[in-house]
This record gives sequence, structure tokens and C-alpha cells, in this order.
Amino acid sequence: MKHKLKHILRTHGKEFIKIYSTKVSPYAISVLISVMNCCTTRNGYRSFFCVHCKVIKRIAFTCKKWLCPTCCVWASRKFAINFVQRMLPVTHRHLTMSIPDMLWVMFHDDNKLQKILIQASYETVRQMMVMYLHVDVMPGAMCVLHNFGRDLKKNCHVHMIVTEGGECEGIWHRFTYFPFEKKGCVHTTINELWRDNVLDLLRLSLPRTNRNERFLEGIRNRYPNGFYVYGPSSCRIKSNRKAYKKARYITRYVRHPPISDSRISEYDGENVTIWYDHPSSGVREYVTFSVLEFIYCVIIHLPDKGMHVVVNYGLYSPRYVRKVVVQSIFDTTGEVIDSRFLSWRSSMILSTGVDPLSCSFCNREMLEVYLVYKCSTGLQPKCMLLAEDLSVIDYPSEADYITSLS
Repeated sequence: MKHKLKHILRTHGKEFIKIYSTKVSPYAISVLISVMNCCTTRNGYRSFFCVHCKVIKRIAFTCKKWLCPTCCVWASRKFAINFVQRMLPVTHRHLTMSIPDMLWVMFHDDNKLQKILIQASYETVRQMMVMYLHVDVMPGAMCVLHNFGRDLKKNCHVHMIVTEGGECEGIWHRFTYFPFEKKGCVHTTINELWRDNVLDLLRLSLPRTNRNERFLEGIRNRYPNGFYVYGPSSCRIKSNRKAYKKARYITRYVRHPPISDSRISEYDGENVTIWYDHPSSGVREYVTFSVLEFIYCVIIHLPDKGMHVVVNYGLYSPRYVRKVVVQSIFDTTGEVIDSRFLSWRSSMILSTGVDPLSCSFCNREMLEVYLVYKCSTGLQPKCMLLAEDLSVIDYPSEADYITSLS
């Protein structure tokens, strides 16, 4: 079955809303309704007409929502393309920064703490470089928050693509060794810095009570070697092609559901079975949910409206004032071709190799006749041609088709 997740949401969406409307936010319900109406002419469409073959093609509007697996493929590509075009010509490192499972629920349900977690990840890397280089360097990083795991449970962690080094006073300082273990001249590891920054920021955000102090101190004592950070030398990024793959990987779930259709192994109308590879053992495991439970596990990870889960820091920050200095070091212009300005037609040709506005019979370009949009009173048609042109091409009334939808 193609588009398994979308089929499940459309089939059981109304039932889910009746039962779980009080357990999820109104914004999540509105997103679910938009996905259910995605790619249907009831949500609005554009009408195209081939004057030679007298063929009508109606292209329905998409929802462009995070929960829709088909609408958000191009959105994740845009994130990756924009970042790769902005990258400096230096080696980067992909880091995954995790927190203990006892903190997952605390961070998952609080936008303020999620912002703190993203900020703490960048500050950890920057402090580590300053500590070992003995220079106040400024690295560049793209940080992405994931608040779920492979098994759809709550699991807050941060993915980061960071430069191996930073700029200070017009000079580039390389930093290629990330200390994860205490050996040799390493006196502080990135794991310990990550733990201390997370707990310190939590201490500033939580109410100052003896209970919270004991809780945070207990976590520090339980993890004397710090929180887990993954980023070995195999995670080094030396080419734009590899950077694009990594950026697609970590930004995939920014505008995409936490599970893809390929990981839904079985659906019988009542239960859904998914699979995932265990991160430590690599063994494939299967989990079965009821349909409504599965939809709930997917929709609870939806970021709140206006929540930024991708943040650029340092040299990649849009507010960094010394961009000209950094560009002069590497002799770059800093110009970025923003892929968001690509039209829908161009993006479809780029992804499928087929022009969606060409007639399937004669391959001639079709003429846009109507734009039908949805408003409070229903579907409203807007003619894109003059009245005399409409009569010349002998186009049937669009009002009759709109009436048939109601």
C-alpha cells in the first residue's frame, strides 16, 4: 500500500478526534484535519485546460503540514540545500547529544526547556574548543532538536553539525579532536561539559526548591562521566555531498512525521506494527500498537506552533556580525540561492523529471483557467482568463464541478 501513514490518518482520523480531542492540543487536531483533506479538491485546487485535446486537469492543494509524509519531502530538502550552500569549506562533525531518560518527559512537554537544550548543546561545543585551544573562537553550528526515539517514545536529544574549529580575530583555528574519554592530557570531556550545562540551565529555569536541588544533584552523581555524546571520527563531514546527506538525515523530521511508510511493516485495519533497529545492538525489533494508539504516539511529537527546532549558531547565525571577516578567510561571497523561491512546478520537475502542467496526450503546456480557493463560505472560483477568452476555448462551467463536491 502506498502512503500507509496517510491512509491510516484518513481512515481513522475522525474516530481519533472524537476520543483523543481532550488529550492533544487544538493545534494538533487542526493539523490532523488538514492532512486528512490534503490533495483533495475540497480543499481548493487549480484547473488547467488543454485547448488542443479539450482535457481538464485539476491539481488539488496540499496541506504542507508536518504530519503529512508526502508534503514535507521537499521541505526537508530545502533545509538541507540551504544549509549546505551556507557551509564554510572546512571539515564538519556530526554530533548527537543525549540526556537521561528521566529527563525526557520534562523536556518533551516544555517549549522553554527545549530551547534551553538546543542552546546548551552549542555552548558545550564552544566551551570545549575555547578550553583546549586557549582562544576565544567562534564555531558555526546547525542544531536540530528531536523529541522522539525510533520506537515513537519520548526521547529528547539534539543533532548538531558543527565546524571543526572556529574564527578568532580573522584567523581560523582548527579543532579536530573531540574528547569523549579521559585519557592523555584530557582533563574534561565533552560529555561532562554537556551534563554540567544542561543541569546548570535547568537550575536557572526550575523553581529554587530543595526538592529540585536534590533531584539535579542526584542526576549529577548518577552520571559522573557525563551525558552520552556520540560523534566519532567516522562522523566527520569533508564534502558537500556527505553534508547534504547528513543535513537531510537530521532535518528530515523537522517537517516530517517521526516515522516513515517504510517502517510500517503491517496494518490490518485495527493494529499497526512498526520496526526499528536498536541503536546499540543493531537488532531489528518490532512494536505493535492499536490504530488509535499509533496515531496518538505520532501526533504527540508535533512541535507547537511557532516552535523553532532548527537553530543556527555562531558563524552560521543570521545575526553574526563578523560574517565578512570569515568570508575573507576562505575567499567566499556568502551568497546563498534560497531554494524556497523555487516554484512548485520547478520543484516537481526537479524531483520527478515530469512537467505536471503538460498535457498527458499531446505534451503541450496546459492553460491555467481557474484558481479555486477555500474560504468561510466554501469554495470560491477565481477565473484567470478574460470572459471572451473563456468562451473561445469552450471551457465548461467550473461552478457545476464545485456544486458536485458539496
